[in-house]
Amino acid sequence: MSDPRKTWRGMFPAVTTQFHADFTLDLDATGRVIEALIRDGVSGLVMCGTVGENCSLTRDEKGELIALAASTAKGRVPVIVGVAEYTPVFAAETAKLAQAKGANGLMVMPPMVYPAKPRETLAHFRTVAAASDLPIMIYNNPPSYRTDVTPAMLATLSDVETIVAFKESSGDTRRLVDVRNMTGDRFIPFCGLDDVVLECVALGAVGWVSGMSNVFSRAKGKPCSASFATIA
Repeated sequence: MSDPRKTWRGMFPAVTTQFHADFTLDLDATGRVIEALIRDGVSGLVMCGTVGENCSLTRDEKGELIALAASTAKGRVPVIVGVAEYTPVFAAETAKLAQAKGANGLMVMPPMVYPAKPRETLAHFRTVAAASDLPIMIYNNPPSYRTDVTPAMLATLSDVETIVAFKESSGDTRRLVDVRNMTGDRFIPFCGLDDVVLECVALGAVGWVSGMSNVFSRAKGKPCSASFATIA
């Protein structure tokens, strides 16, 4: 897959994971969802994110889903894998797994369950980055997990070459401006909330990780990625 600075743009649905009635993975149905999204013109895929039931999946299940996404995408769009684990060690294992199964990048969250102090959060990200060669999107969503990755914290990660993007879901769109003022174009800015995408694009976001796009991957007959491009 080509340089993320060129390909990590547009709409990336947070792909839903499909299950059977007994809560085992329905890989066939998930594969159909992935194929339908690519056919509808999305720019990339985020697997094992929040709506992908990341924290409800076993390691083996995550491996199956990542391999499925990579084999279905066949290089047509980048496949980014969510890393939402309790400890840096677990997160590093998931990063290695994602690379082994053919992922093109990682979307890394702070350590889950307990809110982390800034130094702990930064150590977590650095540990994950050292575990693989995959490019990384830092995911900030303090309303959901209470750990806030501030623009100042992100700026301190500028020396980690594989951290290339950030997904901002705090609801404070001013953060995109703050990050740009602190780091220039060092990080690729992504909107992480469906209800402020217009505002985020106006402030410089070039990508959108969207839950809504699982249902509305086309708008007025056009791919949502094309619609995103018109406002970007």
